[in-house]
Amino acid sequence: MALLVADRAREQPGEVGLRDDRVALTWPELNGLLNRVANGLHQLDLGPQRRVAVYAENAVETVVAHLGALLAGASSVPVNFHLTTDEVAYILADSGAAVVFVGPETAERGIEAAAQAGVPLVIGWRSAPSPDNTPWEGWVAASDPAEPRVDVPPRPNLMYTSGTTGRPKGVDLPPTMFAGGTTITEHVDAL
Repeated sequence: MALLVADRAREQPGEVGLRDDRVALTWPELNGLLNRVANGLHQLDLGPQRRVAVYAENAVETVVAHLGALLAGASSVPVNFHLTTDEVAYILADSGAAVVFVGPETAERGIEAAAQAGVPLVIGWRSAPSPDNTPWEGWVAASDPAEPRVDVPPRPNLMYTSGTTGRPKGVDLPPTMFAGGTTITEHVDAL
C-alpha cells in the first residue's frame, strides 16, 4: 500500500526499500509490512486523538511503526529512547497514547511506563516474551496484508518540547511542517 511504496514495489521488486544494520526489506516486503501495520492500527481503539507512541532506538521497525501510524490516520508520538520510565509514563499519559511500540533496548522501561500511564497495549520487537508485551512479529502476522483504507484524515505527529515548567510539552507538528489534506491519499500526495 503505502501509496508511493506500492509503486516502487511494482517497479523495483528486487531493490532494497529500507534497511538497518541487521535487516534489509525489499520494496514489496516493505509495502506488505506497512499494509499490515496500518491495518493492525485500524483494528485498535486508538481513542479520539488516535495517538500511537514509538519508544525505540533507530531500527527498521521504528520507521515502519511511524509510517504505519501515518498511513492509518494516527498521530505518531516519538518518545526519546534515552528517557527514564517516569518520563516516558508522563508523555504516554499526557499524549493519550493508546498503544506504545518498543524495541529491545526500551521494552522493560516501556512496559513499566505503559502500566503507570494506563496504556493498554505494548507491542515490542525483538523483546523478551512477556504477558505485558505483544510480540511485533505475531501482531504483524495477524494483521491484514490488503491495502488499508486511505479515506481517513491524516493526523499530525505530537512532538514533545523541553518545556519551560520542567515537564515536556506536547505540540502538534505545525502546519508548515504537516502536509495536511482531508485523506491519507491527499496527505501522501502533498508530501
